[in-house]
Amino acid sequence: MRTDRRFCAGVATTTLAVLLASAAQAQSSAPLSGGSTPPGNTGPSQPSAPAQASADTVSDAAQDIIVSGIRASQRQSIDIKRNAVNSVDAIASEDLGKMPDQNVAESLQRVPGITIDRNRGVGNGVTVRGLGPQFNTVTVNGRVIATDTAGREFNFDILPSELIAGANVFKSPQANLNGASIGATVDIHTLRPLEQRTGFYGGGSLRANIDELGGKTTPSGAAYVTWKNESGTLGISLVGSYDERNERTDNFSVGASSYPRSFDDGYYGSVGASGGGLCVGAVTAGACAPRIDTSKVALFRNVDMYHNFGNTVEFSHRKRIGVDGTVQFKPTSNLVLTLDGLYSHDDEHYHGSGISPDFSGGTLVNQIVSGGSNTTELVNGQSRTVHVGGTATSETFHDGTVDMIVEDRPAKSTTYLFGFNAKWGSGPFTLALDVDTTKAKYDNAAGLFTTVRLKHMDYTYDRNTGSPLASFTVSNPGYANAATDVNHRLAHYMASEGQNLEDTINEAHLDGSYDGGQITVYGGVGYSSRTKNTTGFTEPNACAYCGSDVLLPSSVFTPTTYNFFDGAAGGNTSNWVDYNAANLFQTMIGLNSTADPKLHSGSLLPIVRDPAASSSVKEKVALGYLMAEFKGDLGNLPIAINTGVRIEDTDFSSAGTGQTVLSAKPNGTGQNVILLSGLTPLSFKGHYTDILPSVNARLNITPTLVFRTAASRVISRPTLTDLSPAQSITSNPGNERISRGNPNLQPFRASQAEAGLEWYYNLDSLLSATFFYKSIDSFITRGVSTQKVDQVTFVIDQPVNGKGATVKGVELSYRTLFKFLPGVLSGLGTQLSYTYTDSDASYTNAAKASTSYSLAGLSKNSFTAVAFYEKGPIQLRASYTRRDGYLVTPQTQTGVPEFSDSYDQLDAGLQISLTKNFILTANATNLTDSKEFHYANVIENTQEYRRTGRRYNAGVRVKF
Repeated sequence: MRTDRRFCAGVATTTLAVLLASAAQAQSSAPLSGGSTPPGNTGPSQPSAPAQASADTVSDAAQDIIVSGIRASQRQSIDIKRNAVNSVDAIASEDLGKMPDQNVAESLQRVPGITIDRNRGVGNGVTVRGLGPQFNTVTVNGRVIATDTAGREFNFDILPSELIAGANVFKSPQANLNGASIGATVDIHTLRPLEQRTGFYGGGSLRANIDELGGKTTPSGAAYVTWKNESGTLGISLVGSYDERNERTDNFSVGASSYPRSFDDGYYGSVGASGGGLCVGAVTAGACAPRIDTSKVALFRNVDMYHNFGNTVEFSHRKRIGVDGTVQFKPTSNLVLTLDGLYSHDDEHYHGSGISPDFSGGTLVNQIVSGGSNTTELVNGQSRTVHVGGTATSETFHDGTVDMIVEDRPAKSTTYLFGFNAKWGSGPFTLALDVDTTKAKYDNAAGLFTTVRLKHMDYTYDRNTGSPLASFTVSNPGYANAATDVNHRLAHYMASEGQNLEDTINEAHLDGSYDGGQITVYGGVGYSSRTKNTTGFTEPNACAYCGSDVLLPSSVFTPTTYNFFDGAAGGNTSNWVDYNAANLFQTMIGLNSTADPKLHSGSLLPIVRDPAASSSVKEKVALGYLMAEFKGDLGNLPIAINTGVRIEDTDFSSAGTGQTVLSAKPNGTGQNVILLSGLTPLSFKGHYTDILPSVNARLNITPTLVFRTAASRVISRPTLTDLSPAQSITSNPGNERISRGNPNLQPFRASQAEAGLEWYYNLDSLLSATFFYKSIDSFITRGVSTQKVDQVTFVIDQPVNGKGATVKGVELSYRTLFKFLPGVLSGLGTQLSYTYTDSDASYTNAAKASTSYSLAGLSKNSFTAVAFYEKGPIQLRASYTRRDGYLVTPQTQTGVPEFSDSYDQLDAGLQISLTKNFILTANATNLTDSKEFHYANVIENTQEYRRTGRRYNAGVRVKF
């Protein structure tokens, strides 16, 4: 706290000094041009390119130049950065509409300092200067938008690039910027009709999307119209899009990650004597039912091995509709009224089908261990050789079980935002009122996790494949082709994965400014109310058939021809059987009355709401700010400074119900039977106030060389569902876990500073370097501890406040056009960016004595190289991105950290203008066929290895 006070005092002192100096020079300094006003503010927090200037100051001819071509969009983004006082980077509309990007996140990855998180080939979150999506705020026209995910993190997948006019990334905050955070604020702006040409204009596009791995082709399209009357007082715009994708991902995953096991840790039963020999398993009436065949497998201690793994093919069939509309009216010369709305609906059916061994059954008859050493121990009165340490790279089980696992999630999500803005100006005064309401709903009540079992199986896995994959071979002595056989499948496990989310935000802001010439003063107040409701669902008797003794009809199953990873892993499990989870559920409901009651434990029941997995979290924020901006000279050098303070007062509450595990025991058939307590109502409240000073400065050393610096105090609030008391309990052997929220979380708080040089050596070129430093007082991470109930040990997983972290680094950026080259070569250009980031974070981890890693989501090195060509009717662009590996989470199911390996990808796009208004397009994503690879603790221990393949689209674009 003492450091925080010193930092805040320093910024406050700087603020006062700047204001006094500004007043002293007010009569002798010449003003500089500054940024223009964002939709919901009167301040300069959203610099605008010429294309967004007033209709009274931009001619139609100028508009034609600004909105056409990669060159114009590059110049536009350079102008935005140059004119801003704080640190801002931008993507112009040309970039968003004409790259082979699946959403806005993938367009933003070309901004210096930004990397993106990918999930199954799609960019779904941005990391700015090493800080992940939870640290960054995304606004639409200056407004925070509700999210259809469990957290605050914005789901970029709801915003196709066709709906967007541009985006600004504010890396240093200022007092009047809504949604400031530790990482950055990404403000996405939509079309404003009064900023367009007079008259009626429009256009559209149609394209076919091709998924190489899944072999599916789907349609997408978009259309827009904009109209402004001759007097420039009334304008209307409407943008609509439809996007359908049917994509496949091959995923080798290790559910609970690798973990050290020992022959006598209880996982393989008890250690006893049988017939004068050693029995690891169970001894009944003097006979041994072994889990480890000690005549073939050496005893072992602390050998790292898989708990489980699976070959899974995932299908995602998405249909997304997006609409954005705006009406603007200018009844007088000094009043502009804007009414706008955004709507997005996503219908996605996820189907995952996999084959997986169940290590909790069968007898281990062969084991190959890499590393470690032998020692001698006295085991049950016998001297035995015991292998200590190392990694089990191959194991064979006899008379074990193999599962078919299918997950079905037929989810729908809807997001909307409606806003009204009134902006009035008279002389030096401006006043703006902005109100909005936004809601996001995610409906997945019918989500199912199902398991069908094969018994009496022999199987072998081998990790020595030369890749992150493991080979998997299964057989049954009673029938052939066991992986694809449909006649011997047994009912086993049926659970709900259903969850509904609803996020509602209501906001109002009143902002004003007074332009005193060289000094402009800004002030404002605001209020927001946010409620995040979570509804969980459960199958009350999920383990009714866990004895796996009830035969399922063969008609439920279909043999597949998936050829998992093109057979690269080896073994005989590239194909298996698939089924519809909802049909299986109904079949098992029917078995309640037709199957022998002795073969199952009660009846499977209808899915019901789970009170313990449901909650409501509410947050109310009242804020006020005061900021001054000075434009003048420092000696003979033009300077612009804004400095101010923002105060935010936060109240939150959370409510739900809780349960505890009273009893947990293995049932001997591969499942744990748990007994839960009754429901207990839970409620929590919290309050905190933050004073957030900031200062930004831009100094023009020469007409082309700019020095920029900034310092601020910032916060990022906890994810709302992390404050929830809701919990989920998983009881599968090897995956015993209780996950819950933590209402006692404190927000992320940090002090930060940066400084950089920017060289604008011509209108189309920029070479820049920025150094940045962030000191994070406390961050939020996942805390893992253990709790033993009877014979079962559960991992307790909940968010906790970490001890602190530092982030420091440098951004380098270079953009230029090679207009000096002769002839057709003069159409070449490039955009290059590189970011080096270093951090040190301390994590709480029960599995390790002390842990210190880079902050989760942070890659030490990342870079992007874009090469483009634009000449005549041809436009080409290729984009290569690469990021180093990074920490995914400090603790997995077994307490060890999970990392992502480095990732690179090449995308490309081609555009041919047959006429001015008819354009052919073709784009390719992931031409490198890159795979996503996560590992647990060490790179030899695969956690997930995913292949999405290459994806293409081709189509036409028209304008009128």
